[in-house]
Formats: sequence, structure tokens, C-alpha cells
Amino acid sequence: MADLERLGEIGPHFDLVIVDEAHAFRNTDTRSFALGALLADWTDALIFLSATPLNLGNDDLFNLLQLLAPETSVIAPSS
Repeated sequence: MADLERLGEIGPHFDLVIVDEAHAFRNTDTRSFALGALLADWTDALIFLSATPLNLGNDDLFNLLQLLAPETSVIAPSS
């Protein structure tokens, strides 16, 4: 995680970030999700592309939506 923390200290700014294969961000316990959260903070607009947003269940889509719109009140799916 040190690399992500170091990158977080830089705090770059982007007008637009497009993420292909965004389903890689679906698991909240991964470095990929942490990177997705940083990208969401650093950009004005974030677009996710994925053919499998519901790969393992509703939680996958919920986690992706939390990255795209964390301020939106969404009820977490029951497992």
C-alpha cells in the first residue's frame, strides 16, 4: 500500500478518467479498489467500462457505484 500512499501525497488532478475493465475495482479489500477511490478523488468526471459489473453478485455493482458516486445514498445489498 506504500505506493498508493505515496501517490496519494502527490494528489494529481484530472478532468476525466476512463477505466476499462472497471470490475477489477469491485472488491473493497484490494489495492485496486483503493486505487479506484484515489482516482475518484482526483478527477472531475469518472467513467467505468465493464462487461461484467455483476460478476459475483449485487455487492460488486454496489461497490462500483460507491466509487462513482459516494455522496449518493444507496442501500447496501443484503448478502
